[in-house]
Parts: sequence; structure tokens; C-alpha cells
Amino acid sequence: EHSEQLPFLDVLVIRNSENQLEFDVYRKETATLRYIPNDSHHPFQHKMASFNFVIHRLLNFPLSKERFEHEKQLIKNIAKSNGYSVHLIDKDTDKSKFASLPYEPKFTRGLYKIFKNIKINSVYNSKHKLQTLLGNPKDKIDNNEKSGIYEISCKDCDQKYIGQTKRSILTRFKEHMAHLKYGRTEKSCVAQRAFDNNHRIDINNLK
Repeated sequence: EHSEQLPFLDVLVIRNSENQLEFDVYRKETATLRYIPNDSHHPFQHKMASFNFVIHRLLNFPLSKERFEHEKQLIKNIAKSNGYSVHLIDKDTDKSKFASLPYEPKFTRGLYKIFKNIKINSVYNSKHKLQTLLGNPKDKIDNNEKSGIYEISCKDCDQKYIGQTKRSILTRFKEHMAHLKYGRTEKSCVAQRAFDNNHRIDINNLK
């Protein structure tokens, strides 16, 4: 910190006489104000890229009104010296900002005044939306009634079987159990392993 000022990236943090922090745009002493000239043979989007950056910074830094106007005038001067119309800068810096607020009479009116002072338009929304009133009309489907990847655990060791099915997971699990019960172990590797090792399938831990 030097002379109550501390530069950090492109922000200048300033400690005022009341020991409060203020902010300004920081530029190095070697910074050039030369941008791509308007009469150069470049796409318009490329020409405006640098201006879009400094305008975005202007609109999003917490600058005081005086510093905001000073920075805006500097950007206009840069535009003018590089052959651009200052109206391009005015058009971009005058873009409105909006904040969506839940409508609560006592709370919202105070915020409205604060936002108005910093040029943010407030729009109100209701917390009583149709979806909230109706809830979810669809019945929730149990995971085991869905298709997909499933896991079967052994009750006598830590081995697990990972499988995949296009039908419901519970249907496929019942098939494994039926193959074990009726000795069709060649049709199910789960049944085959349980039979060969005299292990039990954990029927309460299907995932």
C-alpha cells in the first residue's frame, strides 16, 4: 500500500480520510490508449472488443458517481482519438440493468429505492407460482423400477456385480434370483458365482 492506495490487477483500492475503502480503475503508467483504429481493415467485432471490455469494467466496478463519469469520459476520449463515434460508448454504457425481486411490501420498497439510486431497474415476481401451488403432478418412480446400471452385493463377502438392463432393475434382479433357485446358473453369472461358492445374494442391498 502506497499513499493509501493499493493496485490489484485493474482495480485501485483507495482508503479515504474516513478509513473507508473506495475503488477506481487502475492503469499502469505505461498503458497505451491506442486501440485498433476505426479505419483499419478488421472485423467490427474485433475493433469493439477492447471497448466492450472497458465498458463492462466500468459498469461492474463499484465506482462512485464522480469516478464513474470520469472513467466514462476517458473511454469516450479514447474512442474519439481512435476514430470512433462517442455515441457507441453512450449506447453501451446506458444499457439498463434489471433485478428480479420477490414482492414483499415492506422489504421490497426499500430495495427499490436503493437500486434506483444505482441505476438498476427492479421487477417483481411472486413466490406463489403455479408450480408451487400445484406441486409435482407426476408420481415418483422408485429407482429399482427404472432401467439402467445396477449393483448386486454378496451377503457373505465383499464382492459386487455391476450390470446393465433396458428393463426395470427389479425385474432383472428377480431373474438372477430365479436362475439360482431353479438351477439355471449357466444363464446368470450372479447365480453361478453364488452357487459355486455357496454364498447368498444380498436381497436387501440392490442398488
